[in-house]
Amino acid sequence: MKAMLLAAGAGTRLRPLTYRLPKVMVPIANRPVLEYLIRHLAHQGFTDIAINLHHLPEPTVEYFGDGRRWGVSIQYSHEGEKVLGTAGGVKRVQSFLEDDIFIVLGGDDLTTVDLRAFAEAHRARKALASVVVMHTPDPSPYGLVEWNAEGRITGFVEKPTDYPAAGGWVSAGIYCFHPRIFADIPESEVYDFARQVFPTVLERGDPFYVFPGQGYWRDIGHLEDYLLANQEVMAGVDGLALPGTRVNGVLVEPGAQTEGGVLEGRTLIGEGATVAPGARLRDCVIGARCRIGRDVVLEDCVVWPDTEIPAGAHYQRAIVLPDEVVSVPPSSNGEQH
Repeated sequence: MKAMLLAAGAGTRLRPLTYRLPKVMVPIANRPVLEYLIRHLAHQGFTDIAINLHHLPEPTVEYFGDGRRWGVSIQYSHEGEKVLGTAGGVKRVQSFLEDDIFIVLGGDDLTTVDLRAFAEAHRARKALASVVVMHTPDPSPYGLVEWNAEGRITGFVEKPTDYPAAGGWVSAGIYCFHPRIFADIPESEVYDFARQVFPTVLERGDPFYVFPGQGYWRDIGHLEDYLLANQEVMAGVDGLALPGTRVNGVLVEPGAQTEGGVLEGRTLIGEGATVAPGARLRDCVIGARCRIGRDVVLEDCVVWPDTEIPAGAHYQRAIVLPDEVVSVPPSSNGEQH
């Protein structure tokens, strides 16, 4: 089976991070978010992958190449002057996908959902389209999905303001399709699954099903979600492997020097990074080749590669870039999906 990873978006809600990298390449525990997805796909047998690109495409192509390092084969679809939308981007690689059912997922969503089981359920139901749904205590940023006793989707409620106290089931943006879906997507147009394709499928009454997902799912669309994803992955997510070797309770990658620093909690020190004496780090991710000065205090921070933090600096709940410090206020939507 084949998979399509959507990676063309500009990631405006993650600025200023996405002025430097495309959203799919921002680091989660010192690995690009897209790498976790490619590893997950490979593990579940999806070895032929298409990735669409638009905003800052070069870092993605340079890092992943043909995918051989991860046991997959990757082909890229470079969209031109405009992003074609979720459905339009998929239509552009129709010749790659149309020989069997296929899955589509956002390249910036961390997940451990069983994608093989999802595709098998889709095939068994002879569905035209299927959607992974995940339960969340606060569905208001997403779209509630409604379905009947057979699991057939009956409707969507976008960004609901009225929902049960226990939360609700929302679309995770993970889809499975029969190739017949291409007939519903016009050629070379900006077209979206949620806004345009799915209403058509519902109106016709085609077989359209939910798949309640189990496991981890985190949309990293906002700065607070990005910081939270780092914290959650560092806390341990079944199916997401962390880099580094555990030394005195923290993870240390090759070449890191930490003598004299105090490292506490869920902390990862990247390859070739140095932590000066007197520095105190708690629940932090330190990128490769970073320089942490004397008496620096960091708590709940993500420090991007090649960043130097001067002696005596104190940061909490921040994303520290080589030329900027981005403070992240506490989130009111902090539950794990």
